[in-house]
Amino acid sequence: MFLAIDLGSTFFKTALFDTALNPIARGKGALQYVYGTAGEIEIEPGVVTTALTAAIRETLSAPGVTPSQIKAVAITSQAQTFAVAAPDGRIRTSFISWQDARANATAAAMSGEPVFADFSAHGSFGGILGALMVAILRHQQTAIPGWVSADDCLVPLPSEAFRMLTGELALDRNLAAMSGLYSMASGTWHAPYLAACGVTPAQLPRLVETGAVAGTTVAGNAFGLPAGLPVLFAGNDQTAGAYGAEVEKSGAVLITLGTAQVAYCTDASVPQPQAELIRGPYPGGGGYRLVADGVGGGIVTWAAEALGTDYDGFFRLVAEADAECHGVVFEPDLPSGRGGWSKVGMAATRADLARAVIAGLCRRLVKMLGNLGSPVCGRPVCVAGGGSARPEWVGMLGAMLGTTPVPVTADPLLGAARMAKNARAR
Repeated sequence: MFLAIDLGSTFFKTALFDTALNPIARGKGALQYVYGTAGEIEIEPGVVTTALTAAIRETLSAPGVTPSQIKAVAITSQAQTFAVAAPDGRIRTSFISWQDARANATAAAMSGEPVFADFSAHGSFGGILGALMVAILRHQQTAIPGWVSADDCLVPLPSEAFRMLTGELALDRNLAAMSGLYSMASGTWHAPYLAACGVTPAQLPRLVETGAVAGTTVAGNAFGLPAGLPVLFAGNDQTAGAYGAEVEKSGAVLITLGTAQVAYCTDASVPQPQAELIRGPYPGGGGYRLVADGVGGGIVTWAAEALGTDYDGFFRLVAEADAECHGVVFEPDLPSGRGGWSKVGMAATRADLARAVIAGLCRRLVKMLGNLGSPVCGRPVCVAGGGSARPEWVGMLGAMLGTTPVPVTADPLLGAARMAKNARAR
């Protein structure tokens, strides 16, 4: 069996898969955040330990499961969330979430500094964002001089999970590229950016390949796992999900219709930087390209409430509506996270208002695919996420794209397990 760990933003989730990659048992541990008045969003170190321990132990307590059956462990994770560790390995700060907003102004200022002029050439993002580790680190070092001392270490969240399993700090290049501190051009931590933040490469985790064995479990680990199990990183959750759907084999564009809308595909090499593109290394070689929209299922939930119905009722309205929504147009509003209807004529119904929401989301997604830089023409299109189970949403998207999207399972836990299985086969 293979143990997969997904360090998500709401729950840490775990699952055991058999050798045919069928799920055997699952577990999860909830996260609690501490919020500040200046946009701070943090996780106390004890919460990380408790949530991961709860998730793994729930999985291992399933009937018929014994730890000795496990052959390898794989970790996929949210990116950017990190903390500072003292020389003895003790986490001495809270983990600062990727959702934290305190460094937004700092990121904007950094973008104008000569040292960061080539930022898009090195990392996953086309520009410096306040959510990135590089911006938060710079902000903290400026606001609290000595926040990281010379003998401290910076510990990304997946690195801490790896340390709890193996006793060592490491991180894969797929996740490192999303920090803003790594260079895909050199394959190392980028010393000029680190120096601009007041740290050195020695204060960052050892770098490893995504999907390759990075270490082994130590005896007496907190989870009751046997010593000597191979442990590997499965990259960010979008990459692990795509690997679970095997998009590198099909050449498909994977569209996730979830809380946000995401489009993802793989390439023979890491693509060149573009303003709207997120890119990085893909397991086994090659690269990925990704575009994401801040609106999706959250807008649907809001619109359903505004129309006085629930999620299922909303899609029943969509199915009943006029194909052209009687001219009604809906445009999501990113700053507010909601949106508004326009061109609402006397013939418009609640059903038209509902269908216009899905049409607006689909139009945004079609535009996103243009930013992906990989034409859909000639590529299969797969859909995953909660929206992929809604034929009204999938059908409308397919009509706009001129193709028939195929629903798939793009579970990050499945992708992590598949990487673990492949690593063991090498």
